[in-house]
Amino acid sequence: MVMNSETFLTTEGFDPERPFRLAEGVWWVGHYLADDPFQCHAYLIENGDQSVLIDPGSKLTFPHVLGKVEDVLPFTRIRYFICHHQDPDITSTLPLIDQLVSRKDAVIISHWRAIALLKHYGLDLPFWCVEQNGWHLNAGGRRLKFILTPYLH
Repeated sequence: MVMNSETFLTTEGFDPERPFRLAEGVWWVGHYLADDPFQCHAYLIENGDQSVLIDPGSKLTFPHVLGKVEDVLPFTRIRYFICHHQDPDITSTLPLIDQLVSRKDAVIISHWRAIALLKHYGLDLPFWCVEQNGWHLNAGGRRLKFILTPYLH
């Protein structure tokens, strides 16, 4: 599939049951919940054994997210799990991820306020705080920059 500006304006070629390539090495791997007015989206940055899963989702969506991730790369290649906020639609799957991940260098990335709440899941995976790391992550040569976006309901 050739990506261009029009690709983002149409749903041509979009199959919600499959991962959708947004850009080179960047995938939408979310899951559509029928009749749910509140949709959330998971994204995968394909980066070898330094791959990144952004907003992994809820217990309702994660089996589908995991399947889509596995269509792109083995789950074991994900080192970084970014959660941009602490709400259950983004994070309630973290206990399952905590059980699935066997690599010692995997981390959950978020900001201090979300981490203060996410610690209550009692996870074994360590947290990596963006504020304490200059708002940047070097993921195996791919640099990610975090931008504070106030989260308000």
